[in-house]
Amino acid sequence: MPVLQSLQLRCYNRTMADFKVNDIIEEICQLSKDDSGEISRLAFTDSWMRAHTYLKQFFEKLKFKTFVDQAGNLHGQTGGSGEVVLTGSHVDTVRNGGKYDGLYGVVGSALAVFRLLNKHGMPKKTLEVIAFSEEEGSRFPFSFWGSKNLVGGVDWNLISALKDQNGESFAPALERQGFIYTQDCARRNDISAYVELHIEQGGVLEKNNMEIGLVTSIVGQKRFIVEVFGEANHAGTTPMTYRKDSAYTSAAIISEIIKRAREHGPPMVLTVGQIEFRPNVSNVVPAYAQFSVDIRHTDTDILNRFTDEVLEFVNKTAREKDTTCQTRITVDDKPVYMDDGIMEIISNACQSRKVKYMKMPSGAGHDGQHISKLAAVGMIFVPSKKGISHSPMEFTEASQLELGIDILEETLYKLAY
Repeated sequence: MPVLQSLQLRCYNRTMADFKVNDIIEEICQLSKDDSGEISRLAFTDSWMRAHTYLKQFFEKLKFKTFVDQAGNLHGQTGGSGEVVLTGSHVDTVRNGGKYDGLYGVVGSALAVFRLLNKHGMPKKTLEVIAFSEEEGSRFPFSFWGSKNLVGGVDWNLISALKDQNGESFAPALERQGFIYTQDCARRNDISAYVELHIEQGGVLEKNNMEIGLVTSIVGQKRFIVEVFGEANHAGTTPMTYRKDSAYTSAAIISEIIKRAREHGPPMVLTVGQIEFRPNVSNVVPAYAQFSVDIRHTDTDILNRFTDEVLEFVNKTAREKDTTCQTRITVDDKPVYMDDGIMEIISNACQSRKVKYMKMPSGAGHDGQHISKLAAVGMIFVPSKKGISHSPMEFTEASQLELGIDILEETLYKLAY
């Protein structure tokens, strides 16, 4: 029996009371592993599509009305009319990622809505669970594709031509899985609130012995690519003073901008996560270098000023090292603050259950920062073991996962019933 069919049957043979968040997550991860056995659900790949298909079957088992929009977002609606209370997260992962990032929010939200319906019947407002497509930007250099479509924040002419590492463009990758995108993809105007359940992806809750994180804000992000142009030459016969060494320029830049971010102090963070040299051989001075820079902060003005300082230093250093450079912005997201009313509901839910919680910003980006352009937004964090995420070592205890669903359930009840 094919793996997909087998796992779908396991899902369908369960009784309603048997649905456990860990079991569903485990099944989806087993189903959607890539050819190397890793959890790498890159957007619109076959492994991503297997998870997407399974989730659609799961939503239908829970009696949700399902549909998939042109951007590849999976929706499950139930009950109510008029205004929509939206909840969910994303399906895609980073390369060789963990089990819980994104997927926990989708499965946990579906279970929270399902339990509400069983306890209280149909809500006054429509409850909708969403599995966003391409949040991470791990396959194509564009993050939050799914959520940006809901708010009308996409330039299709720019996005359609983006290519992955294998040279496949965005448009045919989307179409290969049956999603025929048109530029009139409608901006949603019926969403009144969005609540996202997520693992923390850091160690703050665990270190402070807290059970729930009440998210107050999502950091702003600036990401850009730096290209440095030098001159290839012989590694043995070219004196150091005569070189136009793109690696030397890059090293000087990277060392200094990380040092400045450390000196700035929290919550400022800066990461250089990708780097490439050409011709990338041991006995040739590199003629070309490219590296990524990711800068994050919760204050827009501070983020902008620091980014400007970094860009100025990049250009100044390139000139001083007898090289040239170009920079290209790939992400420019402002910090977003969570809705006071939803934060109060989450806080009250924790207090009524005597749950230990703390207020905290999110250092990672989330789909909610874009949905905030349409609706009031709130986020609930559960702890991550040792603060590890974007890794196969990512782990959260089953009891902590279930507690997060309980808090989400009570929050959605207040918003939709």
